[in-house]
Amino acid sequence: MRLFGQALSEDSTYAALWVNLGSAFLEGGDLDRTLHCLNEALKVRPAFVEAWYLKGKAFAAGGRPRDAESCFERSLALRPAFTAARRELEALREMPA
Repeated sequence: MRLFGQALSEDSTYAALWVNLGSAFLEGGDLDRTLHCLNEALKVRPAFVEAWYLKGKAFAAGGRPRDAESCFERSLALRPAFTAARRELEALREMPA
């Protein structure tokens, strides 16, 4: 985490770094920090497919299926062949409301 912070202090516009940090926070279960990082990445690169996908995973983990669905749809709009996003979206839609 220290290295992520150091790298971001040198270039806070490096979207992939924000996504990687967000992914680390997601693995650790820190959804607030995850979403913050992914939002920072999307400020820099609004069409960053993986950021939308991970944001969907974070929303799903946080019990916000509608928000997750929107993010997965956005990632698929940007990259229709993104099978992981398609699987996540289908799984969400199969869940009871």
